[in-house]
Amino acid sequence: MRSICLLMLIFINGIVQGQPQHNNVADWMNGFDKRKAAAIDSLSNYPAQDTARINRLIRLINTAYFQQQRRQLIPYWKECLQLSKQRSYSKGLAAAFLWNAYYRRGEQDLQGFHRFTDSAITYSRQDTTNRAAWANIHRIKGLQYQEEENYHAALKHYFEALRYYDTVQDVNRMHLLQNISSSYLQLNNLAQAEMYARKGALLADILSLPKTIQLQAYATLASVLLKREEPDEALPYLQKVDAFMPDTIERALSANHYLDMGHYFFKKQHYDSSLQHYQRGYELASSGKHKINTYGALNYLFQNTLLLGRKKEAYHYATLGLAEAAHSGKAIYRINALLNMSDYEAAAGNTRKAFAYLKKAVILKDQFSRENNQTSLNNLAVLYETAQKEHTIQVLDQENQLRAAALERQSFRNKVYGILLLLLAFLLLLIYRYYVNQQKIQQQQVQIQQQKIVDLEKDHQLLHMTAMLRGQEEERSRIARDLHDGIGSLLSGIKLSFTGFRENGFVHQAQLANFDRSLAMLDNSIADLHRIAYNLMPDALLKFGLPEAVEDLCDMIRNSTSLQVSFQYTGEPRNWEPGSSIYLYRIIQELVNNVAKHAQAKNLLVEMTLVENSLTITVEDDGVGFDPDAANAHKGNGLNNIRYRTELLGGNAEIITAPAQGTSIILAVDLVV
Repeated sequence: MRSICLLMLIFINGIVQGQPQHNNVADWMNGFDKRKAAAIDSLSNYPAQDTARINRLIRLINTAYFQQQRRQLIPYWKECLQLSKQRSYSKGLAAAFLWNAYYRRGEQDLQGFHRFTDSAITYSRQDTTNRAAWANIHRIKGLQYQEEENYHAALKHYFEALRYYDTVQDVNRMHLLQNISSSYLQLNNLAQAEMYARKGALLADILSLPKTIQLQAYATLASVLLKREEPDEALPYLQKVDAFMPDTIERALSANHYLDMGHYFFKKQHYDSSLQHYQRGYELASSGKHKINTYGALNYLFQNTLLLGRKKEAYHYATLGLAEAAHSGKAIYRINALLNMSDYEAAAGNTRKAFAYLKKAVILKDQFSRENNQTSLNNLAVLYETAQKEHTIQVLDQENQLRAAALERQSFRNKVYGILLLLLAFLLLLIYRYYVNQQKIQQQQVQIQQQKIVDLEKDHQLLHMTAMLRGQEEERSRIARDLHDGIGSLLSGIKLSFTGFRENGFVHQAQLANFDRSLAMLDNSIADLHRIAYNLMPDALLKFGLPEAVEDLCDMIRNSTSLQVSFQYTGEPRNWEPGSSIYLYRIIQELVNNVAKHAQAKNLLVEMTLVENSLTITVEDDGVGFDPDAANAHKGNGLNNIRYRTELLGGNAEIITAPAQGTSIILAVDLVV
């Protein structure tokens, strides 16, 4: 994160090939009128509509660094573009399209920026005499992609530019190395980030550069070393920068440096010193309206205050960071902000909220990782290094060919024998490779057959389990109907008959109390019968769906035991698939009954969360808990039954428990649409 803080400085410094370097940004902001006037005066000496005038127009339009200045030069840009088209002048077209790309970027037209940089790359490729311009356009396009968090595209363009700058030891190469390092740092590829940051710092030592630009290289390397948990390695570079801080002009560089110093003290466990530096960095960033630095400071202030136990301040910084991250639209910032909120809630004892924030962060991180494939990014660097090695190999091959030609002139016979030996070795190699490939194919076929057998056995087990469970549910449904419609109706009829005896006076007054007790026992028997039939096949499950049936189950447990049962359902109403509903209900029923019978708990939470077609069920109690390893050792127990049923639905079950620490069982199932 901290290396991105330097991007705007790096973007401005040396952004156009051939432009003069200055001590700081203020020098570029000032003196525009003077530069423009000198360029216009020079242009007046070239009235002819030829390439010489186009070159002077290129020099004139490149005197602007900022959008307000570019707007003043639009007429000269139009003339440059028109003359270049008339003359089919590739250099002029490339410069005009690149200038327009900058203008589009300043107007927040990013599609236009990419379109015109692509055109600039096309025409600069045609101008083989100006490879520096071609490389610079690739670097500028990479910077924009990096700002958009498209690191794959950014590194692709950076390495294209680096092919040219490998032969040039100047400030543009140093900036490019910093760009590559900061990209890898954002992707947490710290080895690559350190390698390119060290190259940039070494170049800063060699070149004669303005102090501000030199400090950027040291700051980039210090940031990478701190991220690699090497504070002692980073200290010399931090000290080089610290001697010139704070810089009254380069507030972004100053803010970034104080954040790095805070990070150094944090890693050395000097938390009071780290907090002071983080606060100093935050003041500079917020006063200078540097959003990237501001967010970085909030992130570290949260971590520091939370570690010091100052939870109120930590919550303040965490919420500010979350708001800044949401406003920025940057995925990396949002991930860090969500993780901070999760850490705070965990420290405050709100495990459910902490898990919710953590889950959001993991989902966002997975999405970000898919969009920036780490392996592909590493391969770009490998391709670049390989290209250099291939060039060396080509030179060696040419030398070997010369030696071979000399040897051939000395001994033609030896050359013939050598060729024959090579052919024989090649033939033996082919035979050996064919044999090895055949062995591999046979092994693969054996493995495939074995895997098929394993899959068939699993399918057979699943079919057997499915048939058994389906049979159990059908038998339960039949027994429930028989109890309700048969014995239940019979007992109800008997009750009506006995009630008629009493009302018609057939019962002697002396036996009336015993008769009433018998009627009460009959009522209890009918209620028990209804409860048994309901447990076998709940009416609410068939009529209203799974959530209502589970809620009825929780009410029943609450009314029949001293257990305090809470039920929560989150999600939109839906039509539940009958088979899945029955299996899920049985799983929840067994979990709840286990808590009521064995957990010795006071409170029980049953929570169902439906997001699209993903259902998460949590059953959590504050009981005595148990040893999950010991429970797993007993085959056929309730936990294994729960796992089998969950796997049958294509889901998974997670059991979190320990003796005297309660139990939390989480089921995750993807429902069939």
